[in-house]
Amino acid sequence: MHDAEESLRAVGNMSTPAHSVREVFTLTPADTDEDWAAIAERLRAVPTALAGYRESLQLGLDRKLFAGPRPTATFIEQLTEWSDTDGRGRGWFEDFASAGPVALRPELDEAARTATAALVELRDWMRDVYAPAIEGAPNTVGRERYARWSRYFNGTDLDLDEAYAYGWSEYHRLLAEMKQEAEKILPGAETPWVALAHLDEHGRHIEVSKRSASGCRA
Repeated sequence: MHDAEESLRAVGNMSTPAHSVREVFTLTPADTDEDWAAIAERLRAVPTALAGYRESLQLGLDRKLFAGPRPTATFIEQLTEWSDTDGRGRGWFEDFASAGPVALRPELDEAARTATAALVELRDWMRDVYAPAIEGAPNTVGRERYARWSRYFNGTDLDLDEAYAYGWSEYHRLLAEMKQEAEKILPGAETPWVALAHLDEHGRHIEVSKRSASGCRA
């Protein structure tokens, strides 16, 4: 992955350094004041982390290693959502920090605003610099890259032709079963999704009261 310089075009809506930065906060302990003090410190480090990510993408531009335009557009939308989740300028980091202890809230709020400002800065750069630079570039797909990422995520070299054949066979098997069930629900339904829409409108629904739901145990 390093030799192929994949990190220089790591843009998408599922797994990028920006996603990893945010995931740190969903995994870190948040039980004590000491935990939240560490969270504030990590929030203050977000700008440096995202600046390093942006430098890598800029190097990718310099070396003509472009991400695809479609995942880039989606990523820009995602950064916008993260930086303004409530439509009032309050982003994901502020929402996260709001659960912290009262004594640390001023520090946490300030650190969260700093982190959100870094998100906005990255979003603006992606929108105003990166996206125009890769406009018209081909989508970054193909057998070579797919094989590389397959090995990265699976830890082994799969027979990709065999894996694809299996995947398509499972798709058609499950689709056939869905069509059989859809025919039971709505005879003549063109697709299973037509039957699902019919259930949404005409099907019976089970409503669970809050009291009974709170008494349920997994």
